[in-house]
Amino acid sequence: MVKKKYTIKQILLSNNNWWNFYNKHKTNIRASIVECAVKLLSCKDVVRGYREYGCSNLACPHTKKIAFSCKCRACSSCGKKATELWLQKQNHVLPNTVCFRQRSLDNYSTSALI
Repeated sequence: MVKKKYTIKQILLSNNNWWNFYNKHKTNIRASIVECAVKLLSCKDVVRGYREYGCSNLACPHTKKIAFSCKCRACSSCGKKATELWLQKQNHVLPNTVCFRQRSLDNYSTSALI
């Protein structure tokens, strides 16, 4: 059985989760959180703006609208892109090193960690 992956946007939109949470806790939610949620919910929607592309043949009526992203770090899509860009930048700044050891917690008992 394949597990379906959900984006943060899908979780917030399903069953009006964000709207219900906001109405219940609006006096306690920081403005930056509301701003981030609004950006995230409008990500890749034409309400944020878009660029429209068309055929080089002027007689062709087909066009394609590419909606702008939100560039929010909490967004499943935009946050990943920002992290990848940051990593690329860090790879050029940091010295070239080799990792000698890497340990996985899978080899250890979880009871030893508690």
